[in-house]
Amino acid sequence: MKLGLIIAILGAVVAIVGGTVLPLYDIVFLGKQAVMTDASLGILVIALCAAVIPVIAYGFYFRKLKQAASLSIFVSGTALGVFTYIVTQAPQLLATTFNLAFDSNGKFQGFMEAGAGFWVVWGGLLLMLFAALKSFASKPKYSQDVRFLRVALMWKDTLLREFILSEGQDVTVGSDLRTMFPLPVDFETLTLVRHKGGRQDHYWLGLTDKLDGKVTIDGKTEAPADYKKKHTTNGVGV
Repeated sequence: MKLGLIIAILGAVVAIVGGTVLPLYDIVFLGKQAVMTDASLGILVIALCAAVIPVIAYGFYFRKLKQAASLSIFVSGTALGVFTYIVTQAPQLLATTFNLAFDSNGKFQGFMEAGAGFWVVWGGLLLMLFAALKSFASKPKYSQDVRFLRVALMWKDTLLREFILSEGQDVTVGSDLRTMFPLPVDFETLTLVRHKGGRQDHYWLGLTDKLDGKVTIDGKTEAPADYKKKHTTNGVGV
């Protein structure tokens, strides 16, 4: 999964270089070369390719690789669609910049030949998309250092529901059926455990006065209200 995302970044960089440095088309009859950014939509393609890099960096930092892969698929697919439109409408999109001529029926009166950037951008966008798809479809591989979060709903020593979280995620309870653990309570949503991210997967434990029972942390067991009073300064939670 990680390798696929790294390859997707490589594809994005290749597409950016091809779209900003190399000629997209040789306008033969004018003796000029057009790069992708000469068309306004070309700038959008470059921006979409650049957006993939922080998206994937977010996935690596917060250990949300599956989410990063799905976002990369959307972004790279959109970039590929926009670029396809550019190459099919190139004369019209470049008409203002290069003062291209058209006949009365709107047909381009000239000849344009695909330049090196045309093939490089195609290759970069396809590489970015297929690498993201491969990453999304692949099964994650975990090293021995990776920690998993196990959360479970128990009732009188009976396991009612359980989740093993391989990627950081908030743990919510409440009457709202969209929470991780729907319960017959008088509040819609309460975030018991909030994922804060980071390489070590930091979590915050949310405590309120409405909670009953016991909290065990580092081998010490206390009531939620007592723990909150001792270990918080704003009275919200830990």
